[in-house]
Amino acid sequence: GTHATAAVGATTTVNWLINSSIAALGIGFLSYIAKAIGAGEKQTASNAVAQAVLVTLVTGIFFTVLTVSVSGLVPVWMQVDESIQSLAGTYFLIIYLPMLPRTATIIFGTVLRAAGDTKTPMKVGVAVNIINVVLNFFLIFPTRKFLGMTLPGVGWGVIGAAVASAIAFTVGGIYITFVLWQHPVISPKKQRMSPD
Repeated sequence: GTHATAAVGATTTVNWLINSSIAALGIGFLSYIAKAIGAGEKQTASNAVAQAVLVTLVTGIFFTVLTVSVSGLVPVWMQVDESIQSLAGTYFLIIYLPMLPRTATIIFGTVLRAAGDTKTPMKVGVAVNIINVVLNFFLIFPTRKFLGMTLPGVGWGVIGAAVASAIAFTVGGIYITFVLWQHPVISPKKQRMSPD
């Protein structure tokens, strides 16, 4: 419906701003790590990956606190119609609760690409989208009849869409973190995480 679509789309520009800020950090690591690997300096690359983990933790926690704190205000700042401000704020809150895994997906995906693994970030992106679509199907709509079959559903509407996205982001973040930790060249497993 119109209200649901408006509530979901109301904070999209803020979403772009946050994601592009995190992506910018990832690009900084991409250039540094790719240069180190290209020069055969695997230890330098691994040290940089450890710093990427630290930045991911700090940035993820920072943006979680920030977005959760202002979730009710963002729709007001975006001049969303009063009738959907509450729904838009709740949607924004839920999709930003898993900000740490979202940050990991963005930065660790860039780190893996810098090391020459372009497939894993793509697979994670596809998996996140598939999980989101499947969960949307069950969480947004109520139980309904379709072609003579009964399709189960929770009927949460906009909240269902937010929960589906949050779960998908969390799964993606956990998976890409696991892959990075198992990487044969740039795993941060035994690296110091203190600021350098």
